[in-house]
Amino acid sequence: MNHKILCSVATLALVLVGTSANAQYNLSIDSATAAPGDTVTLAVTLDSSAGDNLQGWSYGVCHDSSSLTILASDANSLLGPLAATANGGSAPDFVQGTVEAGGYALGVVISLLGANTLPPGSGVVSSADYTNDMPDGGSTTVSICDTLGTPPVASVVVVGGASLAPTTSDGTVTSVQPTVVAHINGDANQDNIVNLADGIWILNYLYQGGPGGSCAAADDANDDGGVDAADAVYIIQYQFLGGAAPAAPFPDCGLAAGQEAEDCLSHSACP
Repeated sequence: MNHKILCSVATLALVLVGTSANAQYNLSIDSATAAPGDTVTLAVTLDSSAGDNLQGWSYGVCHDSSSLTILASDANSLLGPLAATANGGSAPDFVQGTVEAGGYALGVVISLLGANTLPPGSGVVSSADYTNDMPDGGSTTVSICDTLGTPPVASVVVVGGASLAPTTSDGTVTSVQPTVVAHINGDANQDNIVNLADGIWILNYLYQGGPGGSCAAADDANDDGGVDAADAVYIIQYQFLGGAAPAAPFPDCGLAAGQEAEDCLSHSACP
């Protein structure tokens, strides 16, 4: 490859041309909630629906390293589906990136020889996983930035050989400790009583396309860690054949031993 092409690539991907933000192009970052210590995925969406065909783009994504830890080590692997297929359905000819404690930066040239451009549209151009290092109630901003890399990678889109600054929309990560919801074991239909209707509810859900419950812990009447026909049989045996009653919490609302937030999202009988 000759030096002229290499210079052109560096210019497209890494240098900001001084210009005001162009509202025809927007880079936006997801917002999300995550429990302390959990992993959260944030995507960057490029919307060029009101603009022209793109030849490339570059941008940085900055976060507070005391609030989030980025899990990627190679920025090239962060390409989203729109970017990964931008070159006529194939990967771009040039992708260069950097990952730092405070974020990542990417520069993309779709086709070095100009054979393909990306038509106007909208889609995910990159996505990164982060560990939430904030305590419950914490919040932090993730933003498009021009400070990462050496030299710093500019936030631009390239149209007709010109670098245009896009508008940008920040994302927010909020740290929320999930609530562990009380329930009644065996009360699958959430009507505050365990009877034949709960067994029928479970069978209807499993085999007839009926509505699913929002509390798997309540559906798991036999307390074996799963929801299946055995739970319906367990309830029927308890009601009519002298079988054992469901394990605690039963017959009143409560929490199961070792219950976690995802085990029961809501239970209308246990406000």
